[in-house]
Amino acid sequence: FLQDGVFETTEAKRAEDPTKPQKVKITRRITGESSTSEAEYEVIDSPLRLSSTDWERVVAVFAMGKDWQFKGWKWPTAVDVFNN
Repeated sequence: FLQDGVFETTEAKRAEDPTKPQKVKITRRITGESSTSEAEYEVIDSPLRLSSTDWERVVAVFAMGKDWQFKGWKWPTAVDVFNN
């Protein structure tokens, strides 16, 4: 969905490949008034291995907002994560 804007069910993706990748690269085309460029993003399932440098590159977090989801993160609560 993030790359092409097309929703795929979990079942369809698992049928395609049952192994869960640790990291997925997404490329988005950005069209401006006078030029077009591409931005590449890495989507990961767990931030527990991110270094301080990696945290500086975080541009989005997808979460339900429950505090247990942020256990072991650089910031311990959802409020802290979204304020940094």
